[in-house]
Amino acid sequence: MRGVNDLCLVSWDPMPRLAVPIVVAAILAGCSANAATGQAIPRQPDPTVTSTTPAGSPPSTPVDSEGCIGREPLVEEGLIGAFTEPSDAALLSSITWENRGSCEVFILRFETANGAPATTPPGFAALLRRGVGVLRIELDIEESLITQQLAESRFVSSIYVPTDDADSRFVELMLAGETLARVNTLRSPGMIELQLHPGGPPLGASPTVGDDIVVVSPTPGGLDGPTVPVSGYTTGSEVRIMGGDEADITLHLREDIEGAQPWTVFETELDLPTGPGIIEV
Repeated sequence: MRGVNDLCLVSWDPMPRLAVPIVVAAILAGCSANAATGQAIPRQPDPTVTSTTPAGSPPSTPVDSEGCIGREPLVEEGLIGAFTEPSDAALLSSITWENRGSCEVFILRFETANGAPATTPPGFAALLRRGVGVLRIELDIEESLITQQLAESRFVSSIYVPTDDADSRFVELMLAGETLARVNTLRSPGMIELQLHPGGPPLGASPTVGDDIVVVSPTPGGLDGPTVPVSGYTTGSEVRIMGGDEADITLHLREDIEGAQPWTVFETELDLPTGPGIIEV
C-alpha cells in the first residue's frame, strides 16, 4: 500500500439483535463505495458475441442471434452456474459487454498457452453474492491480461481480476443495483457469457473501493458477532488491519505475481474489543 494518505471512511450500525460494537471500516484516501479509479485496457476485443447457450448444459456452437434467452432460471443469490470439463484455456484475454435491451451481457474470452483462442472456457463457478454487492466468477486459470476495468453500465460499475491464495484468478463484477443473473457456456471459441437482468431484492451492501485497495467485507449491517471477517484485495504487498488497541494484524502478501498492477487477495478475522470502536484497513 502507498501509505496512510490512501484511505476513505464508511460507517454503519451493527445488526440490532446482537450486542456487538458500532464499527467503522476505514480505507485511506479519496474514494467512494461504488466507484473505482483507473482501468487496464484489454487486447483489441474479438467481434461482438450475439449468441447464447443454456446454462448447465455442455458448451455448444452458438445458434441464437439476439436477446437474452436461456432455459435455466435467473438467479438472485448464490451459485449461478459452473463448468468442470477439460479445457485448453490458459489466460483471460478480454472482458466486453453489450446491451441487449431487456438484459446486459458480459463476455469473458480466453486464450491457450500459445496465444490462440481457447476452444472451451476454463473450469469456473459463478456466484451472485447479493449481501456484499458483487458477482464473482472463480476461474481455473492463473493468468489474465485484465486486472481492472471501469464498466459504468446499467448493472456493473467496475471489474477486478485478483489472484487468490491458490494462484487462481477470479473476476469480480461490482454490481450497481438490483440484479438477476444466468450464465451461458460457449465453445469454439470458448467463452463465458453472463446475462444480467433487472430484479430481485435490494443489494445488501457494496464493497468499499480505494485506489489501491478494495474491502469486500465487513459490510454495513453484516456483523453477527465480535469476530469480524475482513477480506478484499489490494495492489500493495502489506495490509494492516486495526480494531482498537487490542486488535492489530499485519498481513504480508505475495509480491511475485506477474502482470500489470496485479490485485492480491487478503483475508483474515479480527476479534474486536467490547464497546464502540473502529476498524481501519
